[in-house]
Amino acid sequence: MIDIEGGYFLMGNNAGNDIEKPVHKVFVSDFYISEFLITQTLYENIMKRNPSKEKSSTLPAENISWLNAIKFCNALSIKEDLNPYYIIEEESVTLIPTAKGYRLPTEAEWEYAAGGGNKNRTMWAGTNHKEEVSDYAWYLENSEGRIHPVGQKKPNTLGLYDMSGNVWEWCWDWCRAYSSKEQKNPLGPPMGLFHVVRGGSWYCSVDGCRVTFRCKFAFLNNLNIGFRLAQNK
Repeated sequence: MIDIEGGYFLMGNNAGNDIEKPVHKVFVSDFYISEFLITQTLYENIMKRNPSKEKSSTLPAENISWLNAIKFCNALSIKEDLNPYYIIEEESVTLIPTAKGYRLPTEAEWEYAAGGGNKNRTMWAGTNHKEEVSDYAWYLENSEGRIHPVGQKKPNTLGLYDMSGNVWEWCWDWCRAYSSKEQKNPLGPPMGLFHVVRGGSWYCSVDGCRVTFRCKFAFLNNLNIGFRLAQNK
């Protein structure tokens, strides 16, 4: 887990797609986020199954539903004697905000960390220059049509790997349009139809790998969606 110093940043992109607008000021508290995507080895060790389509121990776990990512967070927390962050009852999920267990990053935390925190923010995870994205990400132009082992590209400025490209990453939030109002540690709406995924993937264009790019999926299993962990400080 990488220690992320919190702070203010401008979330969104007024030059991006409509779903990325408007830019708004957000404060994120200190938190931890995992250096790498969750691998198939770790997922199988904890959950005793591996739903990934292309199987290999060093590849990111994918074809993971949002709910199974939540269940993994709880299972790993229990294994490490941490209080679970989530209460799961009949497919509904509520939070224990003071718990120290593992959880999914919020959309705001994800974008904050992917873009480099509150200083020297970048358009892609690690760079502002399109011609350098290949050094940091697996995407349509360099992936050879497949996912790749975690950690093969350069990390971003906070030491996080694969924040752009390789596989989409689940966030906690239900998807909704942005507000222009300043926010502190936003959690998204209480309900919705789709959850947010971030980061792009091996089959996305370079534009789809920008740190502000948003996409949404139903919370069922979806190919090419994985996740990484976050944790309260």
